[in-house]
Amino acid sequence: MRVAIMQPTYLPWIGYFALIDLVDTFVFLDDVQFDRRSWQQRNRVKGPNGEILLTVPVKKSPRDTLLNNIQIDYGHDFPRNHILNVEKNYARSMHLNAFWKPIRALMESATHGLAELNVSIILHLVAQFGLKANFVRSSDLGIVGKRDEYLAKLCVEMGATTYVSPPGSRAYLEGSEFFRKYRIGVEYLDFTHPTYRQEHGVFLSHLSVVDLLLNVGTESAAVIRSGLQ
Repeated sequence: MRVAIMQPTYLPWIGYFALIDLVDTFVFLDDVQFDRRSWQQRNRVKGPNGEILLTVPVKKSPRDTLLNNIQIDYGHDFPRNHILNVEKNYARSMHLNAFWKPIRALMESATHGLAELNVSIILHLVAQFGLKANFVRSSDLGIVGKRDEYLAKLCVEMGATTYVSPPGSRAYLEGSEFFRKYRIGVEYLDFTHPTYRQEHGVFLSHLSVVDLLLNVGTESAAVIRSGLQ
């Protein structure tokens, strides 16, 4: 049983979906502290002058508020601003009409919770790409722990034999006593960002998956898998 654990991010980059494609169960890590400098509430698309940062406005909350308790502030022209940005800058993209409408509807659904919005968009895209993992939210499990201990306990709860991690976590996972204690193997996502047809000049990598989907359409899953080693 292969498991990955990641925070639900906003309109994630394509490597997020490559990680999902490698595992049997994917855990949305939604009960960690909200980080206003992270991809939890923002991502990038592309326009004629380069990348455009889209940030979901959220209501003020105490510093230690968990991600699953963060509320979207719909009084700051969200989601209209994001929708207009995408529809303006991808107007000439081949697949805007076919693939954007369901994502737009999710953005307009006023879920109020940032994690709920992120998870709903990710699950829609997973289905669109035909990925087969099972999904769980960590906040539903009642597990207690910190950092690598918490990740290891989530893996145990899921019955994992292998934890597949993004490479940025290597530094603290390789010395983890908890994964050794529970006899869970650790592997790392090995992903080389592929290029694909893209509007507006020179190719930019690590944008939101929306850029891939609207430019490539039904070939998106194959492009994502081409980056796996």
